[in-house]
Amino acid sequence: MRDLKFSVCLIAALIGACGDSGRAMDSAGATDGPGVSTAAPGGSTGPTPTTSDGSTVGQGGDASTSTTGSVDEPTAASTTPEPATSSTGPVSAGESSGSSDTGEHGCVIGDVEDTLAFTYTKSIDLAPIDTIQASFYNQDAQEIVFFSYFGPGRRYSLDGTPLGDVMAPPEALPALDGASFDQIKRVGMLITQGCAVVDIDPVTMETLEVLQLDVVKFGLQTCAGVAIGVDGSMYVTSFFTDEVVVMTRDGQTELDRIDLAAVGLPRPDGISLIAGSDNFLVLSTTGIQSAILTPKGEVIVGPAPTGQGLPPMIGGGITNPDAVLTVCGNGHAWLCDEYGTLCHDYVPMDGDKDACACTIPQ
Repeated sequence: MRDLKFSVCLIAALIGACGDSGRAMDSAGATDGPGVSTAAPGGSTGPTPTTSDGSTVGQGGDASTSTTGSVDEPTAASTTPEPATSSTGPVSAGESSGSSDTGEHGCVIGDVEDTLAFTYTKSIDLAPIDTIQASFYNQDAQEIVFFSYFGPGRRYSLDGTPLGDVMAPPEALPALDGASFDQIKRVGMLITQGCAVVDIDPVTMETLEVLQLDVVKFGLQTCAGVAIGVDGSMYVTSFFTDEVVVMTRDGQTELDRIDLAAVGLPRPDGISLIAGSDNFLVLSTTGIQSAILTPKGEVIVGPAPTGQGLPPMIGGGITNPDAVLTVCGNGHAWLCDEYGTLCHDYVPMDGDKDACACTIPQ
């Protein structure tokens, strides 16, 4: 493992902020390109979801009114995709929080440099889709999918080019509040605030399986995020108990509980596996904080104000993020507005890398 303390301070030194958690960074500014917002992220306009303390939800976006111009439509009903066979591509050598060989493709996590910070680069506008609360990266199609709390969504290429509109299945509605890609089963995963985990075809968005988690047994209060770790376990954020509950993928056995309030991340509203390591990027909506944690909840980086001047999420001036996504295809991270229509692209400070093979457990 790299000397993480040294690495974090080195990163902070590069931005002139080591040890100064109160200094914010100006927005990284506007960018151009297809579907890219040229305005810095600002106020949001969507209704209030129940993941905000004590708030309620109103009627949201309408899939029938969403337009993206000329786009590719998803293919007709398909079977579950076969596992990808590509290699991880060039990576930077370095130590990591793990050292195991992670699957049939021969990716060794210890050979991939840990990502310790992401820097804002651009924003895309999903209007009229708003209240963006869930997203996943389809490793097989190399597409990013963003969803509204109310169901409407859109597919994008890695560079942020819109590919087509989609709709979450009824089994994941209402109150969709998190998503992930199951790198083992090769399916999309959606999770509702009522803690239903819905496996979907990641291209057609058709429901494959529904798993209702036992909220009493696991002490869950408003599920707000889900991820599959390199260990093959399922990590679920419980918003009102300030925890990540680690369980078997079948949702039957609790393996661990991580107290996020104890490490400065109360009200967790997103979790995503960082490819090339076994660490997670975790987002808190109280104080708009983010951090990088190990599978046991040990803090690697942060917590720090999201979108300001300190790692892990540097710049962009994001004021109200919700959905968080890390993309193993290029190493980027995305944050989306809880109430608005914008999603924001962050590049890894250690450089782009394809480390999808490193997400597959032994």
